[in-house]
Amino acid sequence: MAQTDKINIGGVTKDIIAPKVVVDQTATTVTIEPNCFNVWDTAVSSLTLTLGTSTAIAGKTNEYHLRFTVSGSSFALTFSGSTITFNNTPTWADTKTYEVSILDDLGLVAEFS
Repeated sequence: MAQTDKINIGGVTKDIIAPKVVVDQTATTVTIEPNCFNVWDTAVSSLTLTLGTSTAIAGKTNEYHLRFTVSGSSFALTFSGSTITFNNTPTWADTKTYEVSILDDLGLVAEFS
């Protein structure tokens, strides 16, 4: 189980569980776990992800969060065993960095230069 930190929001103490996980830089087929910030520190030409459950918290909303930089013009992000509906159809661009958040099979994508 991930270490739990606390934050006080409006007088209510909440748990924060989001350790940063630097993913093996040679891995492009990976199981990512919820409630972790999965980061690739080197550019990748494709990613095939499985949404794991080992760090899921029963009865809570579990979020998948990842950041990566695209290498090449034919980048593909695919999910094994899950259908993710994105807020828009991502157009991946070479050398751009992206953050993806997945909650209840809905994905949000943000692009950074």
